[in-house]
Formats: sequence, C-alpha cells, structure tokens
Amino acid sequence: MVMKSSRVILISLSVLLVAGTALAVPVSVPLVPKNFNDLGLAIAVGIPLITNMSLGNLKSEVVSQAFTDGAGNYAYLYQVKNTGTTGNSAIEVFTCSPFFGASALGYLTANPPTGFTLGNQLSAGASVDSAAGPTVSFGFPAWQAQEIDPCEASKTFYVLSNGIPGMIMGNVIDGTIASGEVVGAIPEPATIIMLSLGSAVVLRKRRA
Repeated sequence: MVMKSSRVILISLSVLLVAGTALAVPVSVPLVPKNFNDLGLAIAVGIPLITNMSLGNLKSEVVSQAFTDGAGNYAYLYQVKNTGTTGNSAIEVFTCSPFFGASALGYLTANPPTGFTLGNQLSAGASVDSAAGPTVSFGFPAWQAQEIDPCEASKTFYVLSNGIPGMIMGNVIDGTIASGEVVGAIPEPATIIMLSLGSAVVLRKRRA
C-alpha cells in the first residue's frame, strides 16, 4: 500500500512538472564569489560523489556534495571536469534538475573542501528555471572563450537551498548530452504531497 501511494505521488509530481514546463522562463542569476568558510555551512553530508559523464567524444566527470549548518540550510557544491585529451569536445553547459529551492548561486574563492579545487574556468552566466524541472544551469560558451577544454576544470560552484539532499540528474552538454546522478536539493516530503495534490487538481480541471 505504501509503495502504491509513493508511485501515485511520484507520477503526480511528474505530471505537474511536465505541465509547468510550458510556462518556463529561465531567470539569470548573478554568481557571487565567496570563501567556503563564509558560507557558514561546513557540516559535510556524506562524501564527495564523483560521477562519470562521458558520451562519444565528450569526456567529463562531475564532483558534487551537500553541506549544511544543521538547521535545514544547505550548500550544494558542483565542479565539472573535462577528462578528455586533445581532440575531445569542450564542455559548454552544465545543468542540475530537478533542483528545488535554489536561493543563491556563486563560486568558491578559497578553502575548497576535500574533493574540490578552485578550478580555472568561471561560468559566463547561470540561470534558474523554476518551472522546467526546476533546473539550475551554468553556461560556458565557446563564443566567449569560456568553454571547459580537455584537462580543464570549472570553478567549484555552490547553490544555496533549503531543499533536503537527494539524487538528481546532472547533464554535461557540448552538442551531445552526457548525464548522470549528482547530489541535489529535493523537496521535503510534505512539499511532495502538496505538489501531488496540486497536480491532481490540474488533472481534474482538464477532465472537466
């Protein structure tokens, strides 16, 4: 019975998210540079997750981890590494979805935690699309010479949220898309139930 209810909630949540995609308007978000120690979120949740994201000529990996203050606030760290060599593709976009409750984005300027480095490639811009996914995106456009080339790594980016840690989908893009699970913010169980109820209302209105 519990498994059946969980499936209904997940299906309803998916329907609501798909329905919201049509209303999606990505909002550009400034990246704020910060010393990791200044985030005030130094309690590690688990250990760094290293996810291989390679497809064809695209060779990459993403390091991700959540940190908390123990009071329901979280910082999610992401670093994208191009593990290719000469002739492999450059990385131009990294996205996380569905990422809930993103409140601020930035990159680390000092004291990166174990498993992360300061990196060498800053994103040309970031955005949060609250309807599609919702999705957090970091862009590294080649036309601005900010792509992540083979043997390069992005800065370590942080996304602040009050969403609890879970597994979400990360995408590394260069024209093709390589995907894999990364650590990200998911809703509290109560929020999932509210979203489920909202999607049920949407479905009833459509049937009527």
